[in-house]
Amino acid sequence: MKRAFKFFAILALISGLGALTGFIVVRLTVTREGVIVPDLIGKELVAALEIANKQGLSLKVADRIFSSSAPNNYIISQDPRPGSWLRPEAIMRVVVSKGMGELAIPAVHGVLWREAKSTLERYGLHVADIYRVHSDRVAHDNVVAQSPPADAKILKGGAVTLLVSDGPLPMSYVMPDLRGQPQYIANEIAASIGLRV
Repeated sequence: MKRAFKFFAILALISGLGALTGFIVVRLTVTREGVIVPDLIGKELVAALEIANKQGLSLKVADRIFSSSAPNNYIISQDPRPGSWLRPEAIMRVVVSKGMGELAIPAVHGVLWREAKSTLERYGLHVADIYRVHSDRVAHDNVVAQSPPADAKILKGGAVTLLVSDGPLPMSYVMPDLRGQPQYIANEIAASIGLRV
């Protein structure tokens, strides 16, 4: 009787351990069930959508930004990272390139330099340097020239250098040496250059 009881106790213990082991295995299998996240970085958006759909995942564009390293409509980053696990039909978020963001530089020649600076900033550009030069043709504080020139292509966020007028050169005279000259000759020399003694 004791042997039979012992046998049934061991059998019950083995059955219990088997059931527990089965439960643990099933739980681990269910929690690990999912899809390995594909690497979509550097892929064109349509191709990335196709890859995600084949894996049973959805794709959502979280943001679009300018990029000097990725062409327009190519994926720059993704969440979750490649190689991680996702449940089927989960959503992957991606950031897509808007390209290099080239634009034509506006013409600011002849405009006050402060207005020129504001105009360039509205276009997403900034003034790198301002150099000054005397000019008889362009009014004081107005832009004489710009580099790169107007309508040239530049990346958004690029820099433009301005050459700004300091107005015409001030009038200056070289005073003739009148020392030792008789008064009438000094008067003639002065009169010939528009001076009055």
